Amino acid sequence: DTCVFWSTGSGKTMCFWAVALITQKIVIVVSPLVALMKDHVQKFNEKAELTGATCRACFLGSGHEDEEERFRVEEAALTGKYSLVYVTPEKLIGSDMLYDLRGLYDQKKIGLLAIDEAHCILDWGCEFRPEYRDLGWFRDEFPNVPIMALTSLGTAAVQDCVQSSLRLQSPKVSRGPCFRDNLHLKRSLATNLRADVARIAEQIHDASGRTLIYVRKRDEVDQVREFLEEMLPTLDSDGVGGVKVGSYHARIALRKRDLSHEEFSSMGGGRVMVATVAYGMGVHFPDVRRVYHLGSPWTVEDYWQQIGRAGRDGNPALCEIMSDPSDFYAKAAFTQRQDSEDWEERSKRQMRNILHGCGCRWAELRRYLGEDPP
Repeated sequence: DTCVFWSTGSGKTMCFWAVALITQKIVIVVSPLVALMKDHVQKFNEKAELTGATCRACFLGSGHEDEEERFRVEEAALTGKYSLVYVTPEKLIGSDMLYDLRGLYDQKKIGLLAIDEAHCILDWGCEFRPEYRDLGWFRDEFPNVPIMALTSLGTAAVQDCVQSSLRLQSPKVSRGPCFRDNLHLKRSLATNLRADVARIAEQIHDASGRTLIYVRKRDEVDQVREFLEEMLPTLDSDGVGGVKVGSYHARIALRKRDLSHEEFSSMGGGRVMVATVAYGMGVHFPDVRRVYHLGSPWTVEDYWQQIGRAGRDGNPALCEIMSDPSDFYAKAAFTQRQDSEDWEERSKRQMRNILHGCGCRWAELRRYLGEDPP
């Protein structure tokens, strides 16, 4: 068993891709988002074709264009035709799939269970997925299959939770450096929402690359989007000049959310997304040049995940928080478990230190994430 705690953009995906290529056994990959799975499958298959490799990847679930294709791919996967099989936790645990995998297990064809975005196990986090907590059943059913958990969050609390929930047995732990010298961490004092948005609009008016703006309340998402559309030139029909502003939160209809994501993914002009914490996983664009927070993130873990979207191409990127000390006394956006309150308070306290302390922000962040700053 293995835990991989590497920062975003550091190549965690290659860890389980390599297992499939080297062992020639099946790797089952648990991922929380269909869009993320489809992207990984497409990239793996393209690389396999270019190199002449016979390995192929697929995903199982509701993301296929028609039912006939879905059944065909699933049947082929369960007979060992694919080297990488991507599934959601709901598909793996909440259906008959564990039973269907028994034949492949008995033939010793399953080489690894890889759990991507393993921090979704954390029931105190904004990206908690309860189905991730049930993945320990896989260990009960298939005790001889190694498990690899991957996430960019490597705190002691995260490691303990991941190891216990997945029933990992003396796992090898790999930690990569969290420091990314291309990210400029900045904090400025918030004034009022319209004035803060105006400052952002001025910075991105003629800038290249994509911009992410995180707000803490759903009702502020559309308000910020409307301000930006008023302050910025609209994207030209040919997609060359201007800015396209999208919005994303859990109460927006799924089709509209998908459309906003597609528009943010498109090339040409400036691309801006205003979102709550619901928009994070699966955002893997190389040219996110700016990540703004209108109000402090609730915890260091949330902050680390969100700024991890920036500068994945290695070029400089700005991560700016417009906040006020009173942000930390607002009512929490989600309900915490009783036994996670101590953890939550420690994380909030460290977030205050990062924003309002006198020390280096990167040093404070690295210290919390378990890395000794120089």
